[in-house]
Amino acid sequence: MICFFPIVVNVATGLATLEPEMEDVLRVLGARRMDVLLKVGLPRSLPYFFASLKVAITLAFVGTVVSETVASNQGIGYLMMSAGSQMRMGLVFAGLLVISAMAMVMYELLPN
Repeated sequence: MICFFPIVVNVATGLATLEPEMEDVLRVLGARRMDVLLKVGLPRSLPYFFASLKVAITLAFVGTVVSETVASNQGIGYLMMSAGSQMRMGLVFAGLLVISAMAMVMYELLPN
């Protein structure tokens, strides 16, 4: 759920960039609203979609760690929570570094 909203907002922004004149021309040429959406709107919103994936991939790691912290018996979030309760702050920061490194790697793997 944490990744859904940035993607939807960016795709909606991409769909809003369609010029009204282009839509009018397509409608005069006989295109239905669905044709305009599928053949012009969605292809024009793809750059916005892929840009939102770069944001969503980092948010996915945040959501995973939060859910592991709240309701799990394993994983990095659980490790950080149990290490924090035992006052092993070095292990907590190590878990934090692992999560941030994974997020940065995934962010860099997606195309620009």
